[in-house]
Amino acid sequence: MKDELRELYNSVQEKASDKWSLYIDIYSKEFKSYKDKNISLCEIGIQNGGSLDIWSKYFNNIHKILGCDINPLCGDLKFDNKNIKVIVNDANKNSTKKEIEDFFDKGIDIFIDDGSHISSDIIKSFLLYFEMINEGGLYIAEDLHCSYWKEFEGGISDPDSSINFFKTLADIINHEHWGIAKSKNELLNHYTERYSIHIKDEILEKIHSIKFYNSVCIIEKKKTEKNILGPRIICQGKELAASLSKVNMTSIPYDQNDNFWSSFSEPLGVEYINKTEQLVRNEKLLDETRKEILLLKSKNEILEKEISIIKNTGLFKLKILIDNFWKKNEK
Repeated sequence: MKDELRELYNSVQEKASDKWSLYIDIYSKEFKSYKDKNISLCEIGIQNGGSLDIWSKYFNNIHKILGCDINPLCGDLKFDNKNIKVIVNDANKNSTKKEIEDFFDKGIDIFIDDGSHISSDIIKSFLLYFEMINEGGLYIAEDLHCSYWKEFEGGISDPDSSINFFKTLADIINHEHWGIAKSKNELLNHYTERYSIHIKDEILEKIHSIKFYNSVCIIEKKKTEKNILGPRIICQGKELAASLSKVNMTSIPYDQNDNFWSSFSEPLGVEYINKTEQLVRNEKLLDETRKEILLLKSKNEILEKEISIIKNTGLFKLKILIDNFWKKNEK
């Protein structure tokens, strides 16, 4: 069976484009069910615009394609397909989001973030644009290998890296099993407050699945009712090893309010950073207090010496006065 997407990338196109080899394999599989549908696609980070041309050829009934890039030279790109539009601006600016919303009057089916690869940009883009994805659509973040590098605001244990943000979203999917009174968006408070972008619970509850590939994360969006665990389905038959007659037909979570590991208000990495910073502040305060105590001790020693001198000087003068008194009386 031929791989049409790889054939397009292996052929000479009018405009250059590059994707890592694995990405082409991933997209050939993930985009298969969308190939003949009337879809809209948005891509952040388009370089020479070659990928937009390829998408217009790969999808048979593409409705609209929009590419967004901060490079001013992208404004000179021309396309034969009139359904392709390019915006030259920062995708995470509100004015750009509004322009993209206006262009996709019926929402977005496939969103590809191939922009700066900086963690803060990737997280902000998801918080801004996931609500625009149609039910049944895909949100894709590329080149997440950058999230392991400090040059892109990352690190393997950095709670603010893009890959760790997407790992947090995996907990959102399992919200009904948390066993604590905490909303989905509360779990993301650290990020939404950091970037001043609010995302509603009713949007987060439409996350159906999160797939991690090497350097790629794909988030599928579906109707809320498609994302709950649902009732237990029992295939009737002989129960030779375990009785199923008294099992719960719905999932009931254990109460986790007294679970230490469920008590954190922020991601564990953030809690660690906050506690470490607090510890540093406390140690600094303790050090300053020690210095103040030493200074007070030093001042106290000086005062004690001065008092001693005064006392000794006074006694000496008193002795002289007494001696002089007796000498006068003896005469």
